Amino acid sequence: MGPVVKVPTSPSVVLRLDRVGTAWSVGSLSQIPSIQGLSAVSCSSPTNCVAVGERNTRKGLELPASTSFDGRRWTSAVDIPPFNPGAVIYDITCVSRSFCVAVGYQRDQAGTALTLVARFDGRRWTDMPTPNWATGNGSDADELNSISCSSDRDCVAVGDYYHNSVDSSLAEDFNGNSWRIVPTPSPGRKTTV
Repeated sequence: MGPVVKVPTSPSVVLRLDRVGTAWSVGSLSQIPSIQGLSAVSCSSPTNCVAVGERNTRKGLELPASTSFDGRRWTSAVDIPPFNPGAVIYDITCVSRSFCVAVGYQRDQAGTALTLVARFDGRRWTDMPTPNWATGNGSDADELNSISCSSDRDCVAVGDYYHNSVDSSLAEDFNGNSWRIVPTPSPGRKTTV
């Protein structure tokens, strides 16, 4: 077992595995222009990593954003659609320099949380439409918390949905063209009072 690295608990610390995979190096988020915090990172190679998190606007609003690492430095923040406050990105997966997918949730005008999936082609983000259980009444909620892709034609994202005071598991599958909800067991179903 290798040495244990203790890192101060601070949102301004980034850990990076070096190119040969034998040691950790610590860098500061101040190296990443305009990013306030990161929630996830995925690397398809030692010279292609994309991290997702949030940035603050001049008006003090938080927007989902990403930054890329080329093996030497982090790029400036790139906003992730839908470009609105209240959207949150939880996770990202990258299978190549031109195919990364991030997941989370966004709020509609009624305040309902809906799934958020966005694709990064190495230069810009585009919104990927996804199905939702939420009805748009403001009390239902859908969100995707984690994603894994084995290729640009095979992804699975998981999370949960809240409907009629019941919280249940949610899984969605991407076949290269569209997303669909996949039935899942919900053994941990809980009723909210």
